[in-house]
Amino acid sequence: MNYIRPILLSCFLMFFSASVAQAAEPEATTVLTDMFAWWNSVINTEVELTADQFRRYFTEDAVIMVNNNEQVRGVENMPAHFQAIRERAGTIGVELPFLEEFQSGNKIFTYHRIISTTDQGESITSNMGYAILDDGRIASVSLARFQSQ
Repeated sequence: MNYIRPILLSCFLMFFSASVAQAAEPEATTVLTDMFAWWNSVINTEVELTADQFRRYFTEDAVIMVNNNEQVRGVENMPAHFQAIRERAGTIGVELPFLEEFQSGNKIFTYHRIISTTDQGESITSNMGYAILDDGRIASVSLARFQSQ
C-alpha cells in the first residue's frame, strides 16, 4: 500500500513536466512567415534593402506573382521592387499571424491580409495562394489578391 503514493506522485510529475515542456515549445513558423516578419520590420523604415537580405528567404531566380501577373523575378530585382512599394504607401504591413497557413511538403498555403495607409485612408487587401520551396527557400509565390475594404 505504501507504493501507491510514490506511483501517483511520479505519474503526476510526469504529466506536469510534459505539459510544461509542451507549453514552452515555440510555435513552428514557415520561411514565408519568417520572411514577412522580417519584411514588416524593415518596410516602413529607411533601412536599405539589399539582394542579400532577400537571399535569406528566396532562391536566386524566385518569382512573385499576384493575380497571374509577374511582380518581380530574381533577388537582384527585389530591392528596387520593394523600395517602390515602400515609396507608394504611407505605411504597409502584412498582418501576422496569417489568417491561415499550412505547409505540405515543399508548398506553403497562405491566406493573409496586407494593411496599408496613405493620405486617402486605410486599405486592406486579402491574399490567398501558395509558395513553392526549393531547398528551404522560396522559389515562387503565387497570390490571388482582392480588396477587402
